[in-house]
Amino acid sequence: MRQRLRISFYLVFLLLAACDVKGLPVSPTPQGTTTGPTAISETIPTPTEVSQQPNGGSGTATIIPSRTAQADTGVIPTVSAGSAGENEQVLDVEADVAAVRELKAKEDVTETFITRDQLRTNLIRDIDEDYPKDEAQRDALELWLMRLSEDRDLDLHQLFIDLYTENIAGYYDSEENKLFVLGDQKQLSPQARETLAHEFVHSLQDQHFDLDKLLPEDSLDDDRSMAIRSLVEGDATLAGVMYAYKHFTKEEFEEMVDESRNNPSDVIDRVPVYIRNGLLFPYEAGATFVGKLIEEGGFDRVNKALADPPISSEQILHPDKYLQTPRDEPLPVTIPPLTSTLGTGWTYKDTGTLGEFDFSEILRENGAGAPGGSLDAPVDSAHGWGGGKYDLYQNGTNALLFIDSRWDTAREAQEFYSALQETFVTAKSEGDKLWSDGGRYFGLKYSGDRVTLISSTDRKALDNALAAVK
Repeated sequence: MRQRLRISFYLVFLLLAACDVKGLPVSPTPQGTTTGPTAISETIPTPTEVSQQPNGGSGTATIIPSRTAQADTGVIPTVSAGSAGENEQVLDVEADVAAVRELKAKEDVTETFITRDQLRTNLIRDIDEDYPKDEAQRDALELWLMRLSEDRDLDLHQLFIDLYTENIAGYYDSEENKLFVLGDQKQLSPQARETLAHEFVHSLQDQHFDLDKLLPEDSLDDDRSMAIRSLVEGDATLAGVMYAYKHFTKEEFEEMVDESRNNPSDVIDRVPVYIRNGLLFPYEAGATFVGKLIEEGGFDRVNKALADPPISSEQILHPDKYLQTPRDEPLPVTIPPLTSTLGTGWTYKDTGTLGEFDFSEILRENGAGAPGGSLDAPVDSAHGWGGGKYDLYQNGTNALLFIDSRWDTAREAQEFYSALQETFVTAKSEGDKLWSDGGRYFGLKYSGDRVTLISSTDRKALDNALAAVK
């Protein structure tokens, strides 16, 4: 799942807002209206209303080098495509959002406006390189063993190509220092301007805080990556919306909202809920988290967070756990090696971390809590999360997933254990804390602050793994 999440980082969904703008230092109404911030925030679509730009351009991408937002950076802008008036619109957006975000550009960044066909070509190339089919198949297997997908053979590789092609409006490539926006640069729609603002914030973050360093490709800590991505995307989402509030007329703002709401996504409605929520979490929960930081100390506090970021989805969901001193940090989780324990033919294949977000989804999607509930309201039984990790083993077509977790207190571990038991109410009992369902066997153990869940297609391997839990 690591490569899938890395791809979602720079292929950005255009989300107009996932937050209440009340209390932010910059929350003006769109130009030409007297409507207050509270009323305007009610018109903003939620992140489930993912938007897409209509096809634009003539079939050939046009590259427009940018003007930096402040002259005192020492960067002299260059313009090599389009008329001065056309380029000026792009450069004005960047200057305005840089002022809203309170970050100066250090260097020039190249913008490319592309059609949807060009976007799909880029996506296929990037996904083939960063998310090969064997990794996608392994991810599908893990999601099925976690009961977060009903299809063991779900084609995640193709699903993400279709999903991103249909739903993204722009993305920033930190490796090449380029940002891409879907549309025709000759007359940027309000939605395209807001997208450009969002992506330009990513380029500013990269120049000041090094996004590749914040989110290394080889990280094995999925939950940490999600937390940092939530900070990065929440920052860009809020800054982009605040830019629109300040610089759009009432009519432009309404056009942006209407364009978002009138472009439903067929693909996102068909993906497993966990995948959809995982893609939207950095924008929805991330914007709420960044809003809390801004309340604490404006964008200076956001900059401090980018220099010392949150490291768990728990800290994103509960900002006080990040802001308090000392912070509520993840507890270490150690899974015993099982290669020799499971039996002949078993090999270790993968590992990853699971955070409060993941355990909330496991509970919610299997009957504990309100299905499809708000990402800002995780299932209560997962609130005491302390740490989580999984290891995957395979033997031919058989597979075993060992999920271990720690909780802040023994009482909170008991609460999670009880909630997890309830999710097996419709499964067939195979003995004490043993169940089977849909070709999978499940075993559950609890001791002190630790809860262990094992899922396997092989009953004997499951028994051997359970015996290794001390």
